[in-house]
Formats: sequence, structure tokens, C-alpha cells
Amino acid sequence: GTRSGDGLGLLSALVMHLAAQPSGTPLTLVNTHFSEMFDASVLPEHTNLQLCTMAVDKPSDGGGGNDNEREEAHAANNARDVRFRFRIQPTTTPPASFGVMCARRAGLPSIVLDRAEEILKVLSAPQGACVIPPRTTAIGTAPGDDDNSAARSRSLRIVSALAQATEVLG
Repeated sequence: GTRSGDGLGLLSALVMHLAAQPSGTPLTLVNTHFSEMFDASVLPEHTNLQLCTMAVDKPSDGGGGNDNEREEAHAANNARDVRFRFRIQPTTTPPASFGVMCARRAGLPSIVLDRAEEILKVLSAPQGACVIPPRTTAIGTAPGDDDNSAARSRSLRIVSALAQATEVLG
């Protein structure tokens, strides 16, 4: 496996290399999940670069905090109200993450989504602030419900789909 830092380092170095070509920057569209690319220490500003994100419509939450905090709070609390516009728009700030929301819309079991949110909270906390708590129930079962066959069946279908994707990509 490759660490995320390897991919981020390679991608940012490649983008800067392309932007600095003496014969002119080739028209290049880069799509990535690395929101760290918006950090000036990873990808410094350059006249030949334009950072963009997907346009998203969401009702105004009227809350405080910066744009990203409001977007993330909104995504967590109002997932059904978010609409992807399927067009890109210029930006200078990293976009909010909608991964768990998309997984919820796709019908992943709540036990999987809850665990993903636990891990996301830990990864978003200051370094060393907390440790990922161990699972107390098996994936595919709800706490206090040892015979959750619908969730177990859905989990098995997800694992099967992931195994097939791995075979295709591998």
C-alpha cells in the first residue's frame, strides 16, 4: 500500500512541474481527493494554476465559523439538502467533504457509517488528542441486535463488490 503522503507529494510536484514548463503550461485537469492541495505549503500559488471545486447548493445555515466549518456542519446535519451541481467553480479554500453523506445516500449500513464518523472525528482532532476506539460490535450487526440479517446481507454485498473491484483493478 501507498501512504497518502506519497500520493500528495507526487501530485503536487507534478502539478508544479507542469505549471513551470518554459515552453508553456499544458492544459491539464487534475481531479483529486487531496484537500491538502489547497495548502500553500503543498501547492504554492502560481500564475498558471487555477484551483477549483465542484459547485454545491446547500441551504444557508446562518451559523458562525469559517466557510469550511459551516459546510462540514451542514453536510453532517442536512445531508439530504445538499445538491451537487456537476460543474466546477474557482476557489481558494478546500471544499467540504461529503464522503460519508454520499455513502449514506448509497445505502451503506448505519453501523458502517457510524464507525466511519467515529474514525473521521479522531482523524480531524489535533494530533495525539485521542485514539480510535475499538469496535464493540461486528460490522453488519447493530448494537444489541445479534440477528440483523438485512444489515449483514447488505454488508456482504458491499464486501463482495469491493472484492470484485479489487480483482478488476489488481
